[in-house]
Amino acid sequence: MHEAKDTSDKPKFTRFISMAAFGNEEKAKALYAFSLPSIDTAVEIPPGTTPSPFASHDRSSKKRAHDGSYSRFQQDERDHRPRKHGRHRSPPPGPDKCFFCLSNPNLSAHMCCSIGDESYLATAKGPLPASDTFAKEGLNFPGHFIIIPLSHAPTVISMGDPTDAESTAVRTYKEMTRFRESLQAMLAKRSEYKLGAVTWEISRGRGIHAHWQLLAAPADIIRKGLVEAAFKVEAENLSYPEFQTTDLTLEKQVEFGDYFRVWVWADDGDSKIKGTSLVMPLDPDSRFDLQLGRRVMGKLLGLESRLVWQNCVQEEEEEKEDVEAFRLAFKEWDFTLT
Repeated sequence: MHEAKDTSDKPKFTRFISMAAFGNEEKAKALYAFSLPSIDTAVEIPPGTTPSPFASHDRSSKKRAHDGSYSRFQQDERDHRPRKHGRHRSPPPGPDKCFFCLSNPNLSAHMCCSIGDESYLATAKGPLPASDTFAKEGLNFPGHFIIIPLSHAPTVISMGDPTDAESTAVRTYKEMTRFRESLQAMLAKRSEYKLGAVTWEISRGRGIHAHWQLLAAPADIIRKGLVEAAFKVEAENLSYPEFQTTDLTLEKQVEFGDYFRVWVWADDGDSKIKGTSLVMPLDPDSRFDLQLGRRVMGKLLGLESRLVWQNCVQEEEEEKEDVEAFRLAFKEWDFTLT
């Protein structure tokens, strides 16, 4: 039975009858004749009627259980699938509905690890690595993080004048960089220099809330240049613009426009640090795969089964355990505690 959404009290019915294929060898019934009464005719509820399974079960139970927490610390703000031509683009959500704003009432506050003056650090929902992926390297947590500005803005550069040292843009960029460098140092030291880090950023003027994702990665594949090669090959396969190896400072971003950036970093413990910044310029009107960073790193790390973050969402208790384990490991490098 389908419950009507209008003011009418008349229930609507859908009948499902299983029929055999026409001309089947068993000569089972393959035809059926219906007598359909007018919708205005009063009809008694047939015996055995059940509610429509599509009215209340249109999503998996696991996703329903996590709907509230999906609104924060997830890894994208909008998907990249093409919209139908002529379809009206809805306005971007405000801070109260933004996935990354602390003012959003649908908070997963237990995933917030450290809060600074201009930005904060959180663990990623549905992390690419599992909690034990880097166990041999000394991690007892996934090693997938999001560095998020407190200001609700699509890009860091849109927060203020990059030439003014006291502007929100400059202060935010410096603190986000400090979070990134602190995470890199922690991963290297805790893993005895077996792990480095890969950080990526999508900066687009029509975005919603700027953020960086940082992922632990084996230092050897970073030193061998495999991470850089993987991103370049994937960009070529998708007919994206070529990556440029450049240090894109905040001042340079004013003229550069939209971009996708990847920081690749590793330390061997002997003052030999490998750090590279790859930047791909983006056309403001072009479509871009918001999962590119996760997709490239998932393939490179052999984690293809975990490419879709929604399929990797943990139970809340597991998320809390990972956050607590990370906080203990990060305590020495957490500048917000001093």
